[in-house]
Amino acid sequence: MEAYLGQIILFSNNYTPKDWLPCDGRELEFKEYMALGVVLGRELPEGVKYERDLPSDLKFSIPLLESPNSELQYIICIKGQFPQRI
Repeated sequence: MEAYLGQIILFSNNYTPKDWLPCDGRELEFKEYMALGVVLGRELPEGVKYERDLPSDLKFSIPLLESPNSELQYIICIKGQFPQRI
């Protein structure tokens, strides 16, 4: 399923597609999901200019969203096309 990085959709609760995660507020490692962190507006610590300068324990949380229906869940694209700025 092709999508934009950071795109959030309402989807069936019994299945999560590849490259998507439930919007359950979990923490992700910034080094592994740097592009997603940037799209979500997470700030880097002061003085960090390059990926190698990132602390290994730096994490960010994906959104925590409650579904309007028990059979549905919000999911976020963690690997997809980088959205263009207008």
